[in-house]
Amino acid sequence: MSAIPPVVPASVAVQRGEGTGNAVSTPGGDASATARQAAQIAQGSADPLLAALHDALAAAAPRQNGLAPLFAEVALLSARADVPPQVRAAAQALLALQLNASAIAPETVAKALAQSGLYLEAKLAAGASPAGDLKAALLNLRSALNTWLGDAAPRATEQAAPPPPYRGAPPAAQPVSIPQAAAMTTPDAAQMVRAAVEAALARHTMLQAASLPEPAALAMRNGEPQQRLVFDIPLLTPQGTAVLQLQIERDAPRKGNGQDDNAAAPVWRLAFSVDVAPAGPVHARLAQIGTRTHVSLTAERADSAQALRGNLGELKAMLTAAALEPGDLVCHVGQPAAAAANAAPGLFLDRAT
Repeated sequence: MSAIPPVVPASVAVQRGEGTGNAVSTPGGDASATARQAAQIAQGSADPLLAALHDALAAAAPRQNGLAPLFAEVALLSARADVPPQVRAAAQALLALQLNASAIAPETVAKALAQSGLYLEAKLAAGASPAGDLKAALLNLRSALNTWLGDAAPRATEQAAPPPPYRGAPPAAQPVSIPQAAAMTTPDAAQMVRAAVEAALARHTMLQAASLPEPAALAMRNGEPQQRLVFDIPLLTPQGTAVLQLQIERDAPRKGNGQDDNAAAPVWRLAFSVDVAPAGPVHARLAQIGTRTHVSLTAERADSAQALRGNLGELKAMLTAAALEPGDLVCHVGQPAAAAANAAPGLFLDRAT
């Protein structure tokens, strides 16, 4: 690992949307990190980009929802015989971006990052093709649905949303969702899909905001990672589409102590949460310091934790084969350690209220 590419160029404007005027409570998160983020956003009146970011987050937070319910509805809609060809093609292009949950490997995770949608604006600014980009696929599906359905308001969905992503929040998995539109007419099902696309795009706005770097001076002063990425990966399982959330962070290189080469190496951290059958919810945190890799796993089911502990030896062998020095490899059962506090008050409050 060398560096995390920037999510968007500094000149890219944040697209604004219409908020609902509702405050959203956000479970979990690091109090100091979210407080700093809120403070920076509150300074938006002096910085047009921060003002646009504040408005985008205020509009997105009440409307966001995950990819799992969207993919469940899209799979159902695309199988209907009376769906227009353009909508079917856009739906199938989105479904093609799922990763096979049984074939996860470093190269597939790298591919998932490249197509995550975090870099769409950067790709477009560089004149690159957006083909195979998750956000581009969402926008294309929305356009096809709008052409078909016209200007009618999207049908609201009652499905519970995962916690909104923000800087410092713990990763949140999305289990397979049960489609709600099976008994609906095709136009009504399409309206539900359109609403789910809008909710997924709102969540994506928040993922991009959570992946934006802090200004270098603030990051150095506050001890924040200098680079951070947060993105959702749709996983194709036998039961349907689950979503793994992955966070990647890189700290600045530290001063060495003259005795341990790893002491001066940059620290890479990776955290993810996934909820797929039969293991259930599993949360992982990895830290790579130089050549030494530490892994902490937490399974919410006791039988899953026992199975993971039984495979720690295999994990150690895999790290050694990859020329990495195994550090602490542990597995716990229960809920992951709670973050310090909720998001700072008002972080996701629409200023229109």
